[in-house]
Amino acid sequence: MMGQPVEAMSGFSLSPDGSRVAFNAAAGAGQGDVWVLELARGLSTRITFSNGLGPRCSPDGKYLLYGLRDILALPLTGEKKPEPYLQTKFSERRAAFSPDGRWLAYDSDESGRMEIYVHGFPERRGKWLISAEGGIVPNGAPTGKRCTGCVRGVRRRCSGSLVN
Repeated sequence: MMGQPVEAMSGFSLSPDGSRVAFNAAAGAGQGDVWVLELARGLSTRITFSNGLGPRCSPDGKYLLYGLRDILALPLTGEKKPEPYLQTKFSERRAAFSPDGRWLAYDSDESGRMEIYVHGFPERRGKWLISAEGGIVPNGAPTGKRCTGCVRGVRRRCSGSLVN
């Protein structure tokens, strides 16, 4: 849907060229979904229709990642069909790119509690647990060498490095 009014905006992610912003919003009383706003035209486009969480634009502007239980990658060029990036029996969400776009941090309940993991991007090379005491809401550091996340409501640096 294009041009539909939306409410309760959160989870903003600006495209690298500054032309679009992805965000979470609800149309009317519905569940939250991922939308993209073209800033020059003021036009919002709904991306998901069955809940979406935590949209993130890749640093190169080629992908939009989002998810609720799985992490989906939407190419922003070409066919623009979302593909599963991580889809397991566990809950993976809240993806965050390293500044160079080569790594993706996300939280998952794979260990039995929420923890922060890192995968290579766009190809899924390697997987590392980088939180030590549980963690959610990963964010890459400006250098791309460290990651922060929340542990019991307190922002902390993760124990692992994002680069080898």
